[in-house]
Amino acid sequence: MSFFEKLKRGCKNYRKIKYPGTEQEIVIIVLSNAEFQDAIIEAENYFKGKNITPSKEMLDDEIATQILARALRDSNNIQKYLVKNSDELRMHITRAEKNSLVEEYNALELECSPNLNTITDEEFSKIWEDIKKNPETLLSDLSLNTLRRLLLYLANQQRN
Repeated sequence: MSFFEKLKRGCKNYRKIKYPGTEQEIVIIVLSNAEFQDAIIEAENYFKGKNITPSKEMLDDEIATQILARALRDSNNIQKYLVKNSDELRMHITRAEKNSLVEEYNALELECSPNLNTITDEEFSKIWEDIKKNPETLLSDLSLNTLRRLLLYLANQQRN
C-alpha cells in the first residue's frame, strides 16, 4: 500500500446524503486531484465534440456535471458510480437537483480540506471547540493544513 493510500484510509472523504427531493440515500465523495482534472478535460472535450466555444458559465456548468458524475456513488457500494457517465446524469438531472448536489459537494470538499486562506476566525474557533470536546474523532478527519493551523494556534497561545 502506498503512502497516499494509507493516508486516504484515515480520512473520511465521503458523506451519505438524500438525493434532492427524495428519501433515496446516495453517497457523495470528494474527488482526487486526478479525477478533478479529468472532469475539467472532459468538460472541455464535450464542447469541442459539438464544435462549440462555450461561455465561462457554460463551461463551469459542464465541469459541475462532470464532477458530479464522478462524485455521486451508490450508498451500498461506494466504489460504484451512481450514473454510467455524464450524459446519463445530464439527461436526468434537473437544475434544482444539480444546484443542491453541487452545494453538497462543495460543503464536503471544504470540510475535508478547508481553505485556510478563506476560513474565518469564527469558523476556526468552532473547529477548535469541537476538537476540545472530541479530539480523537475530529483529529482523524482534519486536513493536514488545518492541523498545521491548529499547531500554530497552540504555539501562539503558549507564547502569550
